[in-house]
Amino acid sequence: ALLLRRALAAAALGLPEAAALTARLLDRLAEAARRGDDTHLREAARIHLELLGDAARGLELAERNWAVSREVEDARLLLAASLAAGRRDAARPVLDWIAATGLRHAALDALARRIAGQG
Repeated sequence: ALLLRRALAAAALGLPEAAALTARLLDRLAEAARRGDDTHLREAARIHLELLGDAARGLELAERNWAVSREVEDARLLLAASLAAGRRDAARPVLDWIAATGLRHAALDALARRIAGQG
């Protein structure tokens, strides 16, 4: 998670090491995949969505992550990925979860409004 934060910060600041940090992250994900370890789906989704600009792959990974982890950050990630990929229908599991739990969260509420076309 720390390496991901460093890569995101470097990319946001336009620093030259952003590409190298992203490459290191991808290497670590590939190594984990070879071991059959998929415990870092959230991070993998963020890498593809936020660093590589691959919304389709980011959405796929966010959906897989949501199937095993249901924290607010996982919900935020799936909503953001569905918007980025132009697949508002993919947000349905999170929107249903929010409705069922009555959860109120500013970031989730804002994303849900965007999905509904209200902002």
